[in-house]
Amino acid sequence: MSRRPQSGAAPKESFIARMCDEAATKVPPQYAGYVRSVKPVVVGVADFIDAAWPYVMRLYDLCMQLWIMLEPYNPQQFFPVIAGLAMVFFGGSYLTIIAAAEAVRLSVWERLSTSVRVLHKNYLLAKEANAKDNSVDADGNGVADVDEISNKELFTRKVYLVAKSIDPQQTSDAVSALWAGFLTIIATIKIKFAQYITLGCAMGDMVRQTLGPKIEPLVNDALPVELKKWAPTIVRQIFATLGVFLALFLQQIVGGFHASCRGAQLATGNLIVLAKKYGYLAPDFDEGSQSAAAAAMVLAAFGFIWQLRNGFAVPFPLNILFLPATLVEGFLSLSVTIGL
Repeated sequence: MSRRPQSGAAPKESFIARMCDEAATKVPPQYAGYVRSVKPVVVGVADFIDAAWPYVMRLYDLCMQLWIMLEPYNPQQFFPVIAGLAMVFFGGSYLTIIAAAEAVRLSVWERLSTSVRVLHKNYLLAKEANAKDNSVDADGNGVADVDEISNKELFTRKVYLVAKSIDPQQTSDAVSALWAGFLTIIATIKIKFAQYITLGCAMGDMVRQTLGPKIEPLVNDALPVELKKWAPTIVRQIFATLGVFLALFLQQIVGGFHASCRGAQLATGNLIVLAKKYGYLAPDFDEGSQSAAAAAMVLAAFGFIWQLRNGFAVPFPLNILFLPATLVEGFLSLSVTIGL
Protein backbone atom coordinates (compact mmCIF):
# COMPACT_ATOMS: atom_id res chain seq x y z
CA MET A 1 0.00 0.00 0.00
CA SER A 2 1.28 3.49 -0.78
CA ARG A 3 1.40 6.11 1.96
CA ARG A 4 2.29 9.74 2.44
CA PRO A 5 5.91 10.59 1.58
CA GLN A 6 8.42 11.02 4.37
CA SER A 7 11.63 13.02 3.81
CA GLY A 8 11.06 12.97 0.04
CA ALA A 9 10.99 9.16 -0.23
CA ALA A 10 8.67 7.54 -2.73
CA PRO A 11 5.60 6.19 -0.86
CA LYS A 12 5.70 2.69 -2.27
CA GLU A 13 9.46 2.38 -1.93
CA SER A 14 9.41 3.56 1.68
CA PHE A 15 6.73 1.08 2.71
CA ILE A 16 8.25 -1.91 0.86
CA ALA A 17 11.74 -1.08 2.12
CA ARG A 18 10.49 -1.04 5.70
CA MET A 19 8.75 -4.36 5.19
CA CYS A 20 11.98 -5.89 3.83
CA ASP A 21 13.90 -4.61 6.84
CA GLU A 22 11.27 -6.08 9.12
CA ALA A 23 11.43 -9.42 7.31
CA ALA A 24 15.23 -9.51 7.68
CA THR A 25 14.84 -9.33 11.47
CA LYS A 26 12.26 -12.14 11.56
CA VAL A 27 13.97 -14.81 9.47
CA PRO A 28 16.77 -17.02 10.85
CA PRO A 29 20.13 -15.20 10.93
CA GLN A 30 21.60 -17.33 8.15
CA TYR A 31 18.87 -16.09 5.77
CA ALA A 32 18.87 -12.42 6.78
CA GLY A 33 21.65 -11.63 4.30
CA TYR A 34 19.60 -13.05 1.42
CA VAL A 35 16.61 -10.91 2.38
CA ARG A 36 18.76 -7.78 2.47
CA SER A 37 20.39 -8.66 -0.87
CA VAL A 38 17.04 -8.97 -2.67
CA LYS A 39 15.68 -5.82 -1.03
CA PRO A 40 16.80 -3.47 -3.88
CA VAL A 41 15.15 -5.74 -6.44
CA VAL A 42 11.90 -5.96 -4.48
CA VAL A 43 11.86 -2.21 -3.91
CA GLY A 44 12.61 -1.57 -7.58
CA VAL A 45 9.81 -3.84 -8.76
CA ALA A 46 7.37 -2.30 -6.28
CA ASP A 47 8.39 1.18 -7.37
CA PHE A 48 7.89 0.24 -11.04
CA ILE A 49 4.44 -1.17 -10.33
CA ASP A 50 3.53 1.88 -8.30
CA ALA A 51 4.64 4.18 -11.13
CA ALA A 52 3.02 2.13 -13.91
CA TRP A 53 -0.30 1.40 -12.22
CA PRO A 54 -1.82 4.88 -12.75
CA TYR A 55 -1.07 4.57 -16.47
CA VAL A 56 -2.66 1.12 -16.57
CA MET A 57 -5.81 2.49 -14.96
CA ARG A 58 -5.74 5.49 -17.27
CA LEU A 59 -5.50 3.16 -20.26
CA TYR A 60 -8.42 1.18 -18.90
CA ASP A 61 -10.48 4.35 -18.48
CA LEU A 62 -9.59 5.48 -22.00
CA CYS A 63 -10.67 2.11 -23.39
CA MET A 64 -13.98 2.39 -21.56
CA GLN A 65 -14.48 5.94 -22.86
CA LEU A 66 -13.59 4.84 -26.38
CA TRP A 67 -16.08 1.99 -26.15
CA ILE A 68 -18.81 4.40 -25.01
CA MET A 69 -17.98 6.75 -27.90
CA LEU A 70 -18.10 3.90 -30.40
CA GLU A 71 -21.30 2.33 -29.09
CA PRO A 72 -23.47 4.11 -31.72
CA TYR A 73 -21.30 2.49 -34.41
CA ASN A 74 -21.74 -1.10 -33.21
CA PRO A 75 -18.24 -1.90 -31.82
CA GLN A 76 -19.55 -5.31 -30.74
CA GLN A 77 -19.45 -6.16 -34.46
CA PHE A 78 -16.50 -4.06 -35.63
CA PHE A 79 -13.99 -5.44 -33.12
CA PRO A 80 -14.82 -9.10 -33.89
CA VAL A 81 -14.36 -8.26 -37.58
CA ILE A 82 -10.88 -6.87 -36.87
CA ALA A 83 -10.01 -9.85 -34.64
CA GLY A 84 -11.31 -12.26 -37.29
CA LEU A 85 -9.24 -10.67 -40.05
CA ALA A 86 -6.15 -10.80 -37.81
CA MET A 87 -6.76 -14.53 -37.31
CA VAL A 88 -7.26 -15.05 -41.04
CA PHE A 89 -3.94 -13.50 -42.06
CA PHE A 90 -1.73 -13.95 -38.97
CA GLY A 91 -3.33 -16.68 -36.84
CA GLY A 92 -0.59 -19.19 -37.59
CA SER A 93 1.84 -17.08 -35.56
CA TYR A 94 -0.36 -17.13 -32.46
CA LEU A 95 -1.62 -20.69 -32.15
CA THR A 96 -1.15 -20.76 -28.38
CA ILE A 97 -3.21 -17.59 -27.89
CA ILE A 98 -5.97 -18.93 -30.15
CA ALA A 99 -6.03 -22.25 -28.29
CA ALA A 100 -6.17 -20.37 -24.98
CA ALA A 101 -8.98 -18.12 -26.23
CA GLU A 102 -10.97 -21.11 -27.43
CA ALA A 103 -10.48 -22.82 -24.05
CA VAL A 104 -11.68 -19.72 -22.19
CA ARG A 105 -14.63 -19.17 -24.53
CA LEU A 106 -15.86 -22.72 -24.21
CA SER A 107 -15.35 -23.20 -20.48
CA VAL A 108 -14.67 -20.34 -18.05
CA TRP A 109 -15.35 -17.02 -19.80
CA GLU A 110 -18.38 -15.97 -17.74
CA ARG A 111 -16.71 -16.85 -14.46
CA LEU A 112 -13.47 -15.10 -15.39
CA SER A 113 -15.16 -11.87 -16.46
CA THR A 114 -17.20 -11.82 -13.24
CA SER A 115 -14.08 -12.46 -11.15
CA VAL A 116 -12.17 -9.58 -12.73
CA ARG A 117 -15.02 -7.19 -11.97
CA VAL A 118 -15.17 -8.42 -8.37
CA LEU A 119 -11.41 -7.99 -7.84
CA HIS A 120 -11.49 -4.51 -9.36
CA LYS A 121 -14.35 -3.51 -7.07
CA ASN A 122 -12.54 -4.75 -3.96
CA TYR A 123 -9.30 -3.11 -5.10
CA LEU A 124 -11.08 0.26 -5.27
CA LEU A 125 -12.48 -0.27 -1.78
CA ALA A 126 -9.02 -1.06 -0.37
CA LYS A 127 -7.45 1.86 -2.25
CA GLU A 128 -10.00 4.30 -0.85
CA ALA A 129 -9.55 3.00 2.70
CA ASN A 130 -5.76 3.18 2.39
CA ALA A 131 -5.88 6.79 1.15
CA LYS A 132 -7.98 7.77 4.16
CA ASP A 133 -5.70 5.89 6.55
CA ASN A 134 -2.58 7.62 5.17
CA SER A 135 -4.04 11.02 6.06
CA VAL A 136 -5.00 10.16 9.67
CA ASP A 137 -3.23 12.30 12.29
CA ALA A 138 -4.88 11.21 15.52
CA ASP A 139 -2.52 13.11 17.85
CA GLY A 140 -2.66 16.29 15.78
CA ASN A 141 1.11 16.83 15.62
CA GLY A 142 1.14 17.44 11.86
CA VAL A 143 2.69 14.05 11.01
CA ALA A 144 0.60 11.18 9.68
CA ASP A 145 0.27 8.29 12.09
CA VAL A 146 1.61 5.82 9.51
CA ASP A 147 4.91 7.74 9.48
CA GLU A 148 5.36 7.49 13.24
CA ILE A 149 4.86 3.78 13.90
CA SER A 150 7.30 0.88 13.63
CA ASN A 151 7.62 -1.44 10.65
CA LYS A 152 5.79 -4.22 12.46
CA GLU A 153 2.95 -1.92 13.51
CA LEU A 154 2.66 -0.50 9.99
CA PHE A 155 2.47 -3.96 8.43
CA THR A 156 -0.16 -5.10 10.93
CA ARG A 157 -2.14 -1.90 10.44
CA LYS A 158 -2.22 -2.23 6.63
CA VAL A 159 -3.09 -5.92 6.68
CA TYR A 160 -5.93 -5.20 9.10
CA LEU A 161 -7.05 -2.28 6.92
CA VAL A 162 -7.20 -4.43 3.76
CA ALA A 163 -8.95 -7.26 5.60
CA LYS A 164 -11.55 -4.82 6.93
CA SER A 165 -12.11 -3.10 3.57
CA ILE A 166 -12.66 -5.98 1.15
CA ASP A 167 -15.13 -8.83 1.00
CA PRO A 168 -13.07 -11.96 1.83
CA GLN A 169 -15.47 -14.48 0.31
CA GLN A 170 -15.82 -12.59 -2.97
CA THR A 171 -12.08 -11.95 -3.23
CA SER A 172 -11.17 -15.55 -2.44
CA ASP A 173 -13.67 -16.91 -4.97
CA ALA A 174 -12.47 -14.47 -7.64
CA VAL A 175 -8.78 -15.34 -7.15
CA SER A 176 -9.63 -19.05 -7.23
CA ALA A 177 -11.60 -18.56 -10.44
CA LEU A 178 -8.72 -16.70 -12.12
CA TRP A 179 -6.23 -19.37 -11.09
CA ALA A 180 -8.56 -22.14 -12.26
CA GLY A 181 -9.01 -20.35 -15.57
CA PHE A 182 -5.26 -20.06 -16.07
CA LEU A 183 -4.79 -23.75 -15.25
CA THR A 184 -7.57 -24.63 -17.70
CA ILE A 185 -5.78 -22.71 -20.43
CA ILE A 186 -2.42 -24.34 -19.69
CA ALA A 187 -4.00 -27.82 -19.47
CA THR A 188 -5.73 -27.38 -22.83
CA ILE A 189 -2.53 -26.23 -24.52
CA LYS A 190 -0.52 -29.03 -22.88
CA ILE A 191 -2.92 -31.67 -24.16
CA LYS A 192 -2.67 -30.39 -27.71
CA PHE A 193 1.10 -30.10 -27.48
CA ALA A 194 1.40 -33.60 -26.02
CA GLN A 195 -0.70 -34.97 -28.87
CA TYR A 196 1.73 -33.61 -31.44
CA ILE A 197 4.75 -34.82 -29.46
CA THR A 198 3.24 -38.33 -29.40
CA LEU A 199 2.42 -38.13 -33.10
CA GLY A 200 5.95 -36.97 -33.90
CA CYS A 201 7.56 -39.81 -31.93
CA ALA A 202 5.29 -42.33 -33.64
CA MET A 203 6.15 -40.98 -37.10
CA GLY A 204 9.84 -40.98 -36.27
CA ASP A 205 9.65 -44.59 -35.10
CA MET A 206 7.92 -45.69 -38.32
CA VAL A 207 10.60 -44.03 -40.45
CA ARG A 208 13.34 -45.49 -38.23
CA GLN A 209 12.11 -49.01 -38.92
CA THR A 210 12.73 -48.39 -42.62
CA LEU A 211 15.86 -46.25 -42.64
CA GLY A 212 17.36 -47.18 -39.29
CA PRO A 213 19.12 -50.37 -40.47
CA LYS A 214 20.91 -48.30 -43.11
CA ILE A 215 21.89 -45.39 -40.87
CA GLU A 216 22.79 -47.30 -37.72
CA PRO A 217 25.99 -48.86 -39.20
CA LEU A 218 27.18 -45.37 -40.21
CA VAL A 219 26.64 -44.07 -36.69
CA ASN A 220 28.26 -47.19 -35.25
CA ASP A 221 31.38 -46.68 -37.41
CA ALA A 222 31.65 -43.04 -36.35
CA LEU A 223 31.67 -43.86 -32.62
CA PRO A 224 34.66 -44.99 -30.55
CA VAL A 225 34.74 -48.65 -29.59
CA GLU A 226 33.62 -48.04 -26.00
CA LEU A 227 30.60 -45.97 -27.20
CA LYS A 228 29.34 -48.17 -30.03
CA LYS A 229 26.61 -49.54 -27.75
CA TRP A 230 24.98 -46.10 -27.99
CA ALA A 231 24.42 -46.34 -31.74
CA PRO A 232 20.83 -47.75 -31.58
CA THR A 233 19.82 -45.18 -28.97
CA ILE A 234 21.30 -42.28 -30.93
CA VAL A 235 19.54 -43.36 -34.12
CA ARG A 236 16.25 -43.75 -32.28
CA GLN A 237 16.56 -40.27 -30.75
CA ILE A 238 17.49 -38.72 -34.09
CA PHE A 239 14.37 -40.04 -35.78
CA ALA A 240 12.19 -39.18 -32.78
CA THR A 241 13.49 -35.59 -32.82
CA LEU A 242 12.95 -35.26 -36.56
CA GLY A 243 9.46 -36.67 -36.14
CA VAL A 244 8.64 -34.14 -33.42
CA PHE A 245 9.89 -31.25 -35.58
CA LEU A 246 7.79 -32.53 -38.47
CA ALA A 247 4.75 -32.85 -36.21
CA LEU A 248 5.21 -29.30 -34.93
CA PHE A 249 5.51 -28.04 -38.51
CA LEU A 250 2.32 -29.86 -39.42
CA GLN A 251 0.73 -28.44 -36.27
CA GLN A 252 1.48 -24.93 -37.50
CA ILE A 253 -0.03 -25.70 -40.89
CA VAL A 254 -3.15 -27.24 -39.36
CA GLY A 255 -3.35 -24.48 -36.75
CA GLY A 256 -2.91 -21.77 -39.38
CA PHE A 257 -5.67 -23.33 -41.47
CA HIS A 258 -7.95 -23.52 -38.44
CA ALA A 259 -7.18 -19.89 -37.56
CA SER A 260 -8.01 -18.78 -41.10
CA CYS A 261 -11.29 -20.69 -41.11
CA ARG A 262 -12.32 -19.58 -37.61
CA GLY A 263 -11.31 -15.98 -38.29
CA ALA A 264 -13.14 -15.91 -41.62
CA GLN A 265 -16.27 -17.24 -39.94
CA LEU A 266 -16.01 -14.60 -37.22
CA ALA A 267 -15.33 -11.74 -39.65
CA THR A 268 -17.96 -12.60 -42.27
CA GLY A 269 -20.65 -13.30 -39.66
CA ASN A 270 -20.23 -9.88 -38.06
CA LEU A 271 -19.83 -8.15 -41.43
CA ILE A 272 -23.18 -9.56 -42.49
CA VAL A 273 -24.78 -8.23 -39.30
CA LEU A 274 -23.31 -4.78 -40.01
CA ALA A 275 -24.33 -4.89 -43.68
CA LYS A 276 -27.92 -5.75 -42.71
CA LYS A 277 -27.98 -2.98 -40.10
CA TYR A 278 -26.76 -0.33 -42.56
CA GLY A 279 -29.00 -1.51 -45.41
CA TYR A 280 -26.38 -3.12 -47.66
CA LEU A 281 -28.11 -6.50 -47.33
CA ALA A 282 -31.74 -7.46 -46.99
CA PRO A 283 -32.89 -7.77 -43.35
CA ASP A 284 -33.91 -11.39 -43.97
CA PHE A 285 -30.50 -12.41 -45.35
CA ASP A 286 -29.51 -15.70 -43.73
CA GLU A 287 -26.09 -15.59 -42.04
CA GLY A 288 -25.88 -19.36 -42.38
CA SER A 289 -26.66 -19.41 -46.10
CA GLN A 290 -24.46 -20.98 -48.73
CA SER A 291 -23.47 -17.52 -49.99
CA ALA A 292 -22.18 -16.53 -46.54
CA ALA A 293 -20.35 -19.84 -46.19
CA ALA A 294 -18.79 -19.42 -49.65
CA ALA A 295 -17.59 -15.91 -48.78
CA ALA A 296 -16.03 -17.21 -45.57
CA MET A 297 -14.31 -20.05 -47.45
CA VAL A 298 -12.84 -17.65 -50.04
CA LEU A 299 -11.56 -15.33 -47.31
CA ALA A 300 -10.12 -18.27 -45.35
CA ALA A 301 -8.36 -19.66 -48.43
CA PHE A 302 -6.87 -16.27 -49.28
CA GLY A 303 -5.68 -15.77 -45.73
CA PHE A 304 -4.18 -19.26 -45.47
CA ILE A 305 -2.25 -18.79 -48.72
CA TRP A 306 -0.99 -15.46 -47.37
CA GLN A 307 0.24 -17.19 -44.20
CA LEU A 308 1.98 -19.91 -46.21
CA ARG A 309 3.76 -17.37 -48.40
CA ASN A 310 4.99 -15.52 -45.30
CA GLY A 311 6.08 -18.70 -43.52
CA PHE A 312 3.46 -18.15 -40.77
CA ALA A 313 5.33 -15.01 -39.67
CA VAL A 314 4.05 -11.47 -39.28
CA PRO A 315 5.89 -9.23 -41.78
CA PHE A 316 7.45 -5.88 -40.91
CA PRO A 317 6.13 -3.37 -39.86
CA LEU A 318 3.02 -5.25 -38.75
CA ASN A 319 5.14 -7.30 -36.35
CA ILE A 320 5.64 -4.12 -34.30
CA LEU A 321 1.87 -3.63 -34.08
CA PHE A 322 1.45 -7.25 -32.99
CA LEU A 323 4.29 -7.10 -30.43
CA PRO A 324 1.93 -7.34 -27.39
CA ALA A 325 0.36 -10.50 -28.85
CA THR A 326 3.84 -11.89 -29.54
CA LEU A 327 4.83 -11.33 -25.90
CA VAL A 328 1.67 -13.07 -24.65
CA GLU A 329 2.31 -15.96 -27.06
CA GLY A 330 5.83 -16.33 -25.70
CA PHE A 331 4.61 -16.26 -22.09
CA LEU A 332 2.00 -18.97 -22.68
CA SER A 333 4.47 -21.12 -24.63
CA LEU A 334 7.03 -20.77 -21.84
CA SER A 335 4.42 -21.68 -19.22
CA VAL A 336 3.59 -24.85 -21.12
CA THR A 337 7.26 -25.74 -21.69
CA ILE A 338 8.19 -25.25 -18.03
CA GLY A 339 5.27 -27.39 -16.92
CA LEU A 340 6.04 -30.29 -19.25
